[in-house]
Amino acid sequence: MLAVAPLSLPGKGAIEGDAVDLFVERARAARPGFVPRDADAPVVAEIVRKLDGIPLAIELAAARMGVLSAAQLLEKLPSRLDLLVTGRRDASSRHQTLRAAIEWSWELLSPVERAALEQASVFSGGFSLEAARAVLALEGAPEIQDVLQGLVEKSLLRAWSPEELPEELRFAMFESIRDFALEKLGPARREAESRHADFFLERGSAWSESVRRRDGAAALAKLALEAENHISLHERALAAPESPESRERALRAILVLDALLSMQGPFVRLLQGIDAALQRLSGVDPLLVARVLRARGRACYRFGPSRLEAFPDLERALELARLAGDAALEARLQDD
Repeated sequence: MLAVAPLSLPGKGAIEGDAVDLFVERARAARPGFVPRDADAPVVAEIVRKLDGIPLAIELAAARMGVLSAAQLLEKLPSRLDLLVTGRRDASSRHQTLRAAIEWSWELLSPVERAALEQASVFSGGFSLEAARAVLALEGAPEIQDVLQGLVEKSLLRAWSPEELPEELRFAMFESIRDFALEKLGPARREAESRHADFFLERGSAWSESVRRRDGAAALAKLALEAENHISLHERALAAPESPESRERALRAILVLDALLSMQGPFVRLLQGIDAALQRLSGVDPLLVARVLRARGRACYRFGPSRLEAFPDLERALELARLAGDAALEARLQDD
């Protein structure tokens, strides 16, 4: 298995740590005399963060410094499974590429463990046990917690409790392993992503309502913790083939994100997400459109360069609410 524990990673803005030290050491073997310049330091730190501190991945990446600059290496990391190859003849076959190392571990998994890892690749930024139970469809009805614990013990998942919600156990996989598992998911990906969307839209809508009632500090913490899952849900809906379902998901997802981003920012990302969701409205519930237009208008009023930008959105939302006979939404819009 990938039994070697990940190395300590530099924090945001930092350029120190065991992972950076290993990268520099191996880079010098590939390019004698290599010394990171001031401009290289944050790039190297980002490289080792993207490689999750996995020693094998760092060694293979650093070996490419003989032909690539640090910036070029970082640019190529999205295709990391194929990039990280070494020609060392003394390396065992499973350590000659990152893909081979993960493949070797993969072949030792049970069918249920493989299915769990494949389907867990649809999560972004980690997931809770509750989310795993809703999204992972495993044959034989095994106890999902036991399956996940087995993957943690094999170093293919990691588990931790976040400081902001210490009572919650969360799981995540290293990005290199996630890339590999997502490749393996194949035709089942659509169904897994659909379950992912259903779960996070239901939970996210409830959390966002609590936040808007101003009684939801815990709900806001949950939204922040699951922000990457909601962002990926929104992006998948935008990228999906045109359908009323994909349009509705994009609008509902941005409403969930509005509850978080309108309070914590960044405003630009919120506005871009709203605008992208509003591009395709055919077949969508007009009241849902009205709620998103209200969110856009309120965001522009609070954060935009000119409050005048808000009024067309709020007026259109009010018109839609009146046509649909939603007195409660109409009242809220008149108060805005």
